[in-house]
Amino acid sequence: MTKKSTFARNFRYFREKAHLGQEALAEKIGVNVRTISVYETGKGYPKVDLLIKISSILSVPVEHFFADNPEHAGRPVKSSSAGLSLPEGSDAFETVQRYRNAIKACQHLIENGNTEACQSLINSFMSAVDELETTYMRNKEIEAKLRYATELISSIANGGKPFNK
Repeated sequence: MTKKSTFARNFRYFREKAHLGQEALAEKIGVNVRTISVYETGKGYPKVDLLIKISSILSVPVEHFFADNPEHAGRPVKSSSAGLSLPEGSDAFETVQRYRNAIKACQHLIENGNTEACQSLINSFMSAVDELETTYMRNKEIEAKLRYATELISSIANGGKPFNK
């Protein structure tokens, strides 16, 4: 099976699994219904930015559109390959998933020689990394404030006075 026919089969599978008709999906992503037909017949792929939008609407990671078996591809990943477990649905989990999806989609684009689309995806990937870094720094700040508050409460509980000079 070619990559285009795999994509076509999976695209239709995930659209139907989301209980969306061709017209409804076309309207949600802002394209003509004939464009959806082109994707489902394997005559073409959506551009990267549109594929990312479709991925979001159908709640399917980008790389699942290219999986050999869409039934198994649709299962959410709950831990990273490094063994880190993140709560599913958390901001960190979603950011890491977008990060992974961008890498896998970029690998696919490189395999097919589409470097321009890959560069667009890398830009998206960098945005996800920036967002992850911002979240990490915000969490570190909150952690420091909580540690300070805990130490202050502990000091007061043990008879100390707050803000001793």
